[in-house]
Amino acid sequence: MGDTTDSLKILLPNGRNIDICTTEGADYFLRYPSSENDRDFSFFSKNLEEANKLRKLAKKRILTSVEKQRLICTYFGADALARYATPSVFMEKMPRKELELWMDHIMHHITDMTTNGNWTRTGVLVQHDAFLLHPCVSMFHHPPVAILAFERGFYQVLADFIAARQAPLLPCADIAETACLIVSNSIASVLFNESVIGWTAEKAFKMLEKCGMLIQFIRCSTVPLDHDPICFSKTYQELMKCTTLVKKKLKKGSTSGNVITNIIDGSDGFQGRYKNTRMMIHIKSIAKLADLFQVPENSQCGSVMKICRHCNKTDSTEEFQRSLMVCSRCKTAYYCSRECQVADWKLHKKACVPAGSKAEQKTYENSQQALLNFAKMNYEDIMERLVNLCEESGISKKETVIEIDFKPNDDGVVPAAAGQFKVGNARRYFEGDRPEEPDWFYKREDKKCYKNNIKNMITGMTDNFNRIADSHVLCLVRHSRGDFGINRLQLTLENGKQMFSNQAYEAFRSAIQDKKENGLMRMFGMRKIEFYRKRYDLEPDYSEMPPEEDLDRVRMMLNALGGDFPLGSGQFNS
Repeated sequence: MGDTTDSLKILLPNGRNIDICTTEGADYFLRYPSSENDRDFSFFSKNLEEANKLRKLAKKRILTSVEKQRLICTYFGADALARYATPSVFMEKMPRKELELWMDHIMHHITDMTTNGNWTRTGVLVQHDAFLLHPCVSMFHHPPVAILAFERGFYQVLADFIAARQAPLLPCADIAETACLIVSNSIASVLFNESVIGWTAEKAFKMLEKCGMLIQFIRCSTVPLDHDPICFSKTYQELMKCTTLVKKKLKKGSTSGNVITNIIDGSDGFQGRYKNTRMMIHIKSIAKLADLFQVPENSQCGSVMKICRHCNKTDSTEEFQRSLMVCSRCKTAYYCSRECQVADWKLHKKACVPAGSKAEQKTYENSQQALLNFAKMNYEDIMERLVNLCEESGISKKETVIEIDFKPNDDGVVPAAAGQFKVGNARRYFEGDRPEEPDWFYKREDKKCYKNNIKNMITGMTDNFNRIADSHVLCLVRHSRGDFGINRLQLTLENGKQMFSNQAYEAFRSAIQDKKENGLMRMFGMRKIEFYRKRYDLEPDYSEMPPEEDLDRVRMMLNALGGDFPLGSGQFNS
């Protein structure tokens, strides 16, 4: 064997000396001999026997430089084959038994290093121990190895190893980066390889979260690096598509969610002066998304309310919500009666798409909740922009559309989680020679696919636009998975008033332009009026009759002086 930094030459029985640090050499080695009867592939088996002998020796005494180099070479061989061999050749010619032996060897010695005092104190490994992990990075590029790691519990072993550096301590930058690369390559292998069937992002991340490796990946990713591998960001982007996992397991109050909270506030993760800025953006986006997916307690306007698609009838009572019928095909259209469903079918069938799996339906429900929570959190900004757009362009509230994007951008920011959105004229989507889609709308060189998406968007936008009621506002949403949806959104206060109604719009218009608070007072009462006073610099407006409860206070004072005025609101009868 030659120098491990440039090449690894192996002399074959046929007399040929090949370098497996080249594609030609690695493929030739894996294919040699052409017949399995000539020689079984036992490269890993033989090298691991040598590695075990040297590791046993290392427990008794310090290895010589030659012995260290021999130990490193046993792992470098696996790394070279995985790195340089053609993927199809590697997957076809590498026996599963050999992979299992290699995996068991790696897991056994990682477990052994977990209790090493030097590791738990410093988070640093000597070179020949660090080389135990490095081949995993290239090996896990191949789906059979990545799947084998999930099946044999490799990530539990790796998670325990990193956790041995008790929080908030982390491994050194080299080991932290290696651990993150192992996870990222595994995710890419099982999700983006056509040969892999039955693996989803939700399944892979769920297994990583259960064994504790997902949160260790998040912790290790905060270590600053000279150059961030692009696969780290890709891993976070795939994680943010797993809405059910983010909602349940990464929310504040859960085990993993609390660690994320600690990372953000600085009590966990990298403890140096600067954390990895790019990764921190991803982590904060995940925390905000987890908040958006939650169903607020005891809040009518914080839970998704279903409405009859045909007549817009709705009611916040649990009895009514359960009584609504759902379209058996798409599982997203609701009706208050059979008559409404039949009357609506001619229009609905144009946009009725067969429902996906239960997981996809759950993702849809989570997306609906996130949209509702987004509207609640950004309500004042939405109303202000609606008022400004209508006044500037002369359109009505009904003609507006809110564009909201939940998909992470290249910088790791989820625009919706950062409170970003746009408002525009809904008619521009379906009037004129060409629709004016938002910047983030689906665009690819595949013109047929693009036209189909445009057609679906125009159909859905037109249909929802024609059904807008006084209490609705139209929304075009891009979900975290990249697909889009069109919604008629409504928010309902505890007193039953609709927050997107024409009455609410006029109240905001008066407050913003005329500096009058009476309309807002009737919508929200005194509980929030101080907030709006500061926001819009309002002064009390007495050009209209004060609210009934204010009049009752005056009546009570007059009655105390001998008057006989009946109380109007009934609030102060006691």
